[in-house]
Amino acid sequence: MARAFTFQRKERLKSRKQIDFVFSHGMSFSVFQLKIIYAPVTFPGDVVLKAGFTVGMRHFPKAVHRNRIKRLMRETFRLEKKELIQALAICDQQIALFFIFTGKTIPKYNEIHNAMQLALATLMEKIKDKSTAKK
Repeated sequence: MARAFTFQRKERLKSRKQIDFVFSHGMSFSVFQLKIIYAPVTFPGDVVLKAGFTVGMRHFPKAVHRNRIKRLMRETFRLEKKELIQALAICDQQIALFFIFTGKTIPKYNEIHNAMQLALATLMEKIKDKSTAKK
C-alpha cells in the first residue's frame, strides 16, 4: 500500500521520442488551467502510465515560479493517480500523459488539486468509452 502514492522515475515521461509521439499522435482536452495531451502507447515492464509536466515561459518568465507550479502538479498527480492506474489495468491499456499548465497566475494548491481531480476523472471516462467502443 505504501507504493500506491509514489511517483517513481519509471513513471515519468522523459524520453524525447515518447514526448514527440504524444504531441504528434495524442488527443487532448482542457480543464480549468490544465491542458492534457494523452496517447495510447506500449511500455516494457509493468508500467501502465507515464506522465510529464510543463509550464509555459510566456506567463511565468521566472524559473522559480514554473518549478513551483510543476511541483504542485506532480504532487497532486501523485496523490490522485491510483484510480487512473486501476482503470487502465481493467481496460488493459497503457498511456502516456502530458500536463500543460495554461493559467496566468500562480495557483494555490487547492486550485491545482481540484483541476487535477477533474482532469483525471475526464480522462478515465474517455478511456472507458474507448475500451467499450473497441469491444
